[in-house]
Amino acid sequence: MLGQGTIYPDTIETGGTKHADTIKTHHNRVKEILRLMKLGALVEPLASLYKDEVREIGRQLGLPKRLLERHPFPGPGLGIRALCASGREQVAGLAAMNRRLGIIVGKNFTAQVLPLRSVGVQGDNRTYRHPALLQGAASWQRLDKLSVAITNQVHDVNRVVYLIAPKKIDAKKLTIKKASITRQRLDLLREVDDAINAIVRRHKKLYGAIWQFPIILAPLTLHGGETVILRPIESREAMTVNFYRLPLPVLQQMSAVAMAIPGVDALLYDITNKPPGTIEWE
Repeated sequence: MLGQGTIYPDTIETGGTKHADTIKTHHNRVKEILRLMKLGALVEPLASLYKDEVREIGRQLGLPKRLLERHPFPGPGLGIRALCASGREQVAGLAAMNRRLGIIVGKNFTAQVLPLRSVGVQGDNRTYRHPALLQGAASWQRLDKLSVAITNQVHDVNRVVYLIAPKKIDAKKLTIKKASITRQRLDLLREVDDAINAIVRRHKKLYGAIWQFPIILAPLTLHGGETVILRPIESREAMTVNFYRLPLPVLQQMSAVAMAIPGVDALLYDITNKPPGTIEWE
């Protein structure tokens, strides 16, 4: 028999309910697990509960706060946060999409579709579409509105990222390179992840306010290195989320430590809510 901590959103997003589409295949719903389920050999005591309900049970059981409030970590491991690429990715209709982005964001901003794709959820369906890179000074509120407008009006964009560092780039020079899961890339991601999370942990109230904080390594290069994407979110049950608005002094600290790490060329901030972007990128 196998026991695992499946919760209800895992089932929904894997198409496990009558009206649900397969948003992504969770590791706890692969074919080997489904075979055990049919045999009655699968034990899942939390499978009908949302994350906030699981935490409430933990509180009633007297579990320590450090366990209850710990940020979720992807079951399949850190590898799903290290995006891979063949280095030959093409974006169909790129010029038309970029023109459309320019109209939406106006003269004070620049926007460019990136040659990556990530998982999203739009209209209760799974999408695998491109992120758009946004540049220009703005408040979090303004960025939120621009993100919603872009994903609503540009069909092939399901996620928006905002440039943090360097302050300005020629998006055409941010090119994709061939990349797979290697020890070197995972070590780089671990180093960045540890540096960013050390800052979050120093601000105890901040750690509690953020529901989850994925840090993504993307094979987008300016000078031979890679791009780091910050994805802090706030939520209750993970079915819907808002991107978390980090205080600017904290974000500046994160930018300084991330950009000082050899191999990091750029730092982006995922300003997409869910829907249309899932919490993780893959």
